[in-house]
Amino acid sequence: MLFKSKLEHTDPDVRRQYVEEMAADDSQLLQVAQSDPHPEVRASAVTRIIDLQVVLQLSQKDAEERIRNLATARLQSLMSGSENPAPSLDTRLGFLDGAADQRLIRFVARSAREPELRKVAVNRLLAHQDQPLV
Repeated sequence: MLFKSKLEHTDPDVRRQYVEEMAADDSQLLQVAQSDPHPEVRASAVTRIIDLQVVLQLSQKDAEERIRNLATARLQSLMSGSENPAPSLDTRLGFLDGAADQRLIRFVARSAREPELRKVAVNRLLAHQDQPLV
């Protein structure tokens, strides 16, 4: 049987292996992370993508709790700058500026590699000091 792409293969192991070979900025990787029917394939994609918005969406909306948890950990790792490749500092600063998740902001305040990013996160927390940080 012929397949147009390894991403269309019926065997999830074939799709997962292909995902592990894809570049982190490949747009197909984003589609796989969001829509592959098999959780193991989505999990492999989540561990490779660097698009912060997509990772955030997956951390909130994936049907599988395991994938949501994996995406949350990936988002924290990307935001802290500990991944290679990682989004640029400017990208992470912009994302942090729009972030509503106080847990993520606290994580960045504690764990970001760049002092500038930690400072912005701390200032965001202090600005919302009268609100619960949960």
